[in-house]
Amino acid sequence: MFVERLSAEHALRRGQFLVCIPPTRWPSKRYPPRHWRTVIRALRDEIPVVLLGAPGDERQCNDIIVGLGDGVVNLAGRTSVPEMVGVIAASGGALCSDSAAKFIAPAVGVDVVTLIGPTQAERTGPYRHGRALVAQVPCQGCLRKRCAPAICMELIPPADVIATAREMLSRRRT
Repeated sequence: MFVERLSAEHALRRGQFLVCIPPTRWPSKRYPPRHWRTVIRALRDEIPVVLLGAPGDERQCNDIIVGLGDGVVNLAGRTSVPEMVGVIAASGGALCSDSAAKFIAPAVGVDVVTLIGPTQAERTGPYRHGRALVAQVPCQGCLRKRCAPAICMELIPPADVIATAREMLSRRRT
């Protein structure tokens, strides 16, 4: 029901929108808001973008999309877990920080691109239907929850994220 209401309210068609999940619990896993903004700005002109996040993530997601206008729907803090899973399942693909979303998307048959910093993709995924983007820095995989600056996240180029998301979306199942 929720996904149908969302689709009707925002003119979203199954498999024809991208889900972005910027929030993550570890501060060191956060992709910089300016990078997210660059990525979403480039992709929202090609495909509608829906942002997801837990209660308490609203401000972070609002800060990312400020000034982006049409083509972006912010649902951060506005979905239950089953609703969030339903939105991901109805999407054409997911783009996320290193969070639970990298496991949820493949579990519901949706491709995912995950931005990896202080963790190790070979140990923590994403797994099937997934691709990780990782900056090549000496400290990559350090497992620090806090790091300033989190250079491993800063150095994932938005252009690489955009290109990988486009590649993922070109393979989407409808």
